[in-house]
Amino acid sequence: MFTKFAARKASLQLAGVTLLLLGSAARAQQIQDCQQALQVSGGGILLADATTTTTTKKTDGWEGDILKLQINRPGVLVLSGEGTGVQGSLYAADPASGGARLEDGGAIGTAHRPLTMVVQPGEHCVQVTPDAGATGTLRLRTTFFDVCRLGPQDDHGDSFLCATAIGLGESRTGEISPADQDVFSFTLAAGTAVTIAVTGTPDLQAGLYREDGTLLASDGCGTWQLDAGSYFVRIEEGDGPGGAYAISVSASFQ
Repeated sequence: MFTKFAARKASLQLAGVTLLLLGSAARAQQIQDCQQALQVSGGGILLADATTTTTTKKTDGWEGDILKLQINRPGVLVLSGEGTGVQGSLYAADPASGGARLEDGGAIGTAHRPLTMVVQPGEHCVQVTPDAGATGTLRLRTTFFDVCRLGPQDDHGDSFLCATAIGLGESRTGEISPADQDVFSFTLAAGTAVTIAVTGTPDLQAGLYREDGTLLASDGCGTWQLDAGSYFVRIEEGDGPGGAYAISVSASFQ
């Protein structure tokens, strides 16, 4: 999958971005700064596939700055720098605690390798702090690659990571070609009886899986009493050659 990135590097788009100054460079304050930024929804720079944000600044004016990002797809985030080194840390919004969760961090600059991290959809925060006694300037570059980008021959993701979300009462259409599979995900806030239906081309298989990948049923069509949590439905060829289909997930009151 990562081989796709090299083919798309030539199409990187550069966009200027302004960093938000939030004060102290102390590590304890760094985390608090990102927590404050991530507690407020919105306001982040949207990064789509193969897009880059860049900014250049003197290191003595870079104390305690943060960069808030909005990422809507699973992917890989690459932080790199040109010039004097600084310390960079990436945080993600943590809905469970309402704060920030450290994802990764390290030195960023000409003498250092880029920081490369797998990220999930949501709001993220980059904290930038100069090393003690650092002088000169640094150009910070943040690039995002969408690992779930679909090609013209595929209409839905083939893995749990890249599953197409479907809500209760909704339906989706798709097409299964030879050696293809489509994965859908749905989430239940509470235990619910759920009916899963796949119509259209006969002989398609629709496996039902728990969030941890455990197979619940090789034939997931029908009504199931499910606990709160996330579930996946994987549609693939059965005995036939595949074809067009529609999938629906609905709450059952029977």
